Amino acid sequence: MTASASRQVLEEKIRHLEKRLSAFEQTTILLGETSVDYLSVLSQINDGVYLLDASGQFVFVNAAVQKRSGISLEEFIGLHFLDIIAEEYHERVRKNFSRAMSGERVPPYELAYVTRSGQRLFLEINTQPVYKNGGIVGLLGVSRDITKRKKAEEALRKARLELEERVEQRTKELAQANAELRKEIERRKGIEKALRKSEHLLRTVFDSVNDCIFVKDRSLKYTLVNRCMEDLFGRPASTLVGKTDQELFGKEAAAHMAEVDNRVLEGQVCEEEDTKPVNNTMTTFHVVKVPIYDSKGIVTGLCGIARDMTRRKQAREALRQSEATVRALLNAATEVIMLTDTQGTIIALNQTAAQ
Repeated sequence: MTASASRQVLEEKIRHLEKRLSAFEQTTILLGETSVDYLSVLSQINDGVYLLDASGQFVFVNAAVQKRSGISLEEFIGLHFLDIIAEEYHERVRKNFSRAMSGERVPPYELAYVTRSGQRLFLEINTQPVYKNGGIVGLLGVSRDITKRKKAEEALRKARLELEERVEQRTKELAQANAELRKEIERRKGIEKALRKSEHLLRTVFDSVNDCIFVKDRSLKYTLVNRCMEDLFGRPASTLVGKTDQELFGKEAAAHMAEVDNRVLEGQVCEEEDTKPVNNTMTTFHVVKVPIYDSKGIVTGLCGIARDMTRRKQAREALRQSEATVRALLNAATEVIMLTDTQGTIIALNQTAAQ
């Protein structure tokens, strides 16, 4: 490599470092010095977390946002939020930004944007003003990818219109199961996550999430729980902090949880579906646990997110049974029944049609 080429590579690395330093400085200015200690938590969050300054420019995005968009942190810094949002959503997002910056509470809303690879994604956005010295200095946002759900809803709408013309009364159970599933999806809207160590900011985000979020130390005692955990047990956080899983879930469930937690304390990220008793009721959770590192890279504890999947599993089972019932009714019919897509390709038919 020539001296000129080496110098260009070095200059490019310096520009990247300067951008990262600028992002760090602006994040610290907006959130305070205590924000630094929570970087290890945000890097593990599956939802996108970003920070805008008062002008609407990005000063921080977490790894989830970078991976989802295909845009690096260095490229994000200095971009305005309208630079990446689909044009038809500009007016809505601009108004919601102004409302949030004026201190008004903005309910969750949806938008679309195009990734660097050209893929169009839909997001659900939750925002929270960032206060400093009594004034609003920026905006904290949490984005959840709802693209699959949007596509599923559109496919379900088309399928229902086609089926209603042929099987009217026979689709009632399926429609009811789908309605329950949608209610469950709507109930879980509005999840927000946190930026850094400011206890007030972290608590604000934790208490905005409908999933249970908790932190344990190396002795596997709870050191932090959110409001969802309080609601789950019907007890205030002060009576949960310092407890062990055996005290909360019983000896049998605690043994399995300890085995998983010890793997996390060794540096693993563990994800599983786990059923355990909560107030004498068996409840199924989808659980993700990640290690928490200190500034020296030593694991000091773990952070977990647990989503109650009990009603969703029941809804899926109801949907499965409903689909089986509809299929049986279709196959019992003596008339020919076929389902085609918009191109006229047959995608389903009953036994009479098959014969």
